[in-house]
Amino acid sequence: MFKTDLHVHTSEVSMCADIGAVTAVRLYKEAGFDGIVITNHYHSLFFESRRENAWEDNVDQLLRGYRIAKGEGDKVGLKVFCGMELSFYGENRNDYLIYGITRDFLVGYPYLCDICLADFRKIADENGLMIFQAHPFRRWMTMMPPKMLDGIETFNGHARHKSYNPAVELYAELNGFKHIAGSDCHDITNVGTSGIMTEHPVATDEELVDVIRSQDFEIYRK
Repeated sequence: MFKTDLHVHTSEVSMCADIGAVTAVRLYKEAGFDGIVITNHYHSLFFESRRENAWEDNVDQLLRGYRIAKGEGDKVGLKVFCGMELSFYGENRNDYLIYGITRDFLVGYPYLCDICLADFRKIADENGLMIFQAHPFRRWMTMMPPKMLDGIETFNGHARHKSYNPAVELYAELNGFKHIAGSDCHDITNVGTSGIMTEHPVATDEELVDVIRSQDFEIYRK
């Protein structure tokens, strides 16, 4: 089985993370994972002191953790995929895991954190992206309508947050949501607590999106 964590942060970009990209890759390799998705935070706080920068420079800074992880993954034999955890702070405090992004996409759509989910839904549909609401039952989260989402994160492996995973799983089942799982890794204690397992290897970001869309996987819980 090919095991992938769909929710990993690195300290190069996510201010709340205490684990660097190189360390994360090595630890996931040691933990028996085959792939990880770097989903660093894309929100207004990241750009607070960067609004005067050229947008392409901001994109490169946003992808720094992914690029470092990808380079290390190529060395040690761990697939590293590109995602993000996007927040629209003018709307609410929700977080959304986005799959299928590329540098070219990010360059073409500046400051996505300044819009709202409804507007981003249109952009995602035009670009073949998938939107999953992260840990939707945590405190301060607002559960969004099914038409705004592709699915929800039904199992979040972060031990220091109450994500109410069983309730989220039941909610997804009752409402027909697609589901995903990830460790929400921010430090070494979160490495490899959850993810998905597929029968066949996943080689590209496009293949990962296809797997998530088809739901052809099993949930892994440590």
